[in-house]
Amino acid sequence: MLCILLSIMIKPNITYGRTNINDRINDYIKSFKYWNKIADEIPYKIYIYENSGFECTFKLNPKITYISKDIKAPNKFEKSSSLAYVINDFINILNLQDTDRIFVLTGKYALLEPIQPILQIVEENNFVISGLPPEYGGNHNTMWFAGIVKILKEFVVYCINNCYDSSNHFEIAMSDIIKKYNYYIYNKPIKVNTAFVGGTNITRDFI
Repeated sequence: MLCILLSIMIKPNITYGRTNINDRINDYIKSFKYWNKIADEIPYKIYIYENSGFECTFKLNPKITYISKDIKAPNKFEKSSSLAYVINDFINILNLQDTDRIFVLTGKYALLEPIQPILQIVEENNFVISGLPPEYGGNHNTMWFAGIVKILKEFVVYCINNCYDSSNHFEIAMSDIIKKYNYYIYNKPIKVNTAFVGGTNITRDFI
């Protein structure tokens, strides 16, 4: 089984960047118009996981499930591991099996190209990471990634236990785990709606 997990946060615990709740809601509304449409076009279940305890006020396709919990990573570098807690909780809520797959994507992004070929690659590989070329704003990043639950569980437990300081962020923790496995680097830029990166006021058009 493959499912899509869109991670979002409405009430950020930061004091800089894009902190206004209404601005963030509007960011997600734009993206969810796309996902509402896609939900009728693909055979995969879509989940939105909001991790600041914000009740759903979005108009969503009935095929999309909204989950909201106030997830707090118990360390001062919360950004490093909060998504790991989200994925870990998501796996437990759905009681996913080791061979199931999760496509994890920041919920602000709406793809402006067909998603089906990307999901096909996800279905065919145990782990897929974005290898966004430098000219498009980065190298390997975690704006999206996908993998079987067995590897994801190993990764999130590792990250929860080790992402305590700035020298071991989420991306480094992922690298430490997946290098033990065969994984696929998706090195084609994916065109998306112009959206803000994390809690910053920086935008990007490719992931």
